[in-house]
Amino acid sequence: MINDIREDEVFFEEYLTSFCGRLTAKSLEISYEKPMPYTKHGVKFHNNLKAIHHLLELSEEKEVISNQEIIETAALVNGPESFLSKGFRKTYVEVNEANWYPVEANQIYSRMYSLLDCYHNIWSELEDVFEREAMFNINFIKIHPFEDGNGRTGRILLANNLIKNNMAPVVITKEEKDEYFSYITNDDYQGFAKFLKQRSMEEKAIIDQLYKENMNKKQR
Repeated sequence: MINDIREDEVFFEEYLTSFCGRLTAKSLEISYEKPMPYTKHGVKFHNNLKAIHHLLELSEEKEVISNQEIIETAALVNGPESFLSKGFRKTYVEVNEANWYPVEANQIYSRMYSLLDCYHNIWSELEDVFEREAMFNINFIKIHPFEDGNGRTGRILLANNLIKNNMAPVVITKEEKDEYFSYITNDDYQGFAKFLKQRSMEEKAIIDQLYKENMNKKQR
């Protein structure tokens, strides 16, 4: 699926840029009630694209992602302009509109270590890639390991993991925000897995159309 188009490096880079643009716009709509100024939107897009490239390059080098690499990804998402210190948060945070609480700061490292252990050594036995990713994303968001950028970092990790598993990445929209948070609140792994599978299929249709248009241009 995705592996086929990745062989066309020029097209894949064009697609990745397009995907990141849509991912950034929709993620900001989920995270912020008011529209973000165009200049700040551009900065967020640049940061997200760097983070996606960083993860994809890592995925080619190693099978297992570590806490340190997730920290590096979050630092790229938040960008050099961020006043936040790099690393897991050391303070308490609240999540707007959530009726659950992130873990205490002193529990983050152990919870993230446990999450990655489950992801790589237990959930890897699952036949359904989307269920594995649903479990990882929901638990990651509930841990909320960073002071800022948890949602964006989580969705970029999700995109990378799906691409790595030869699946189309997904874009979650503002209109799907309530549904998305319902899956998180209720630890509804199977429901979220079905949601991700459907959105991945929709993204695959977009990829196929873009690739077809790209091939037609080359033949002219």
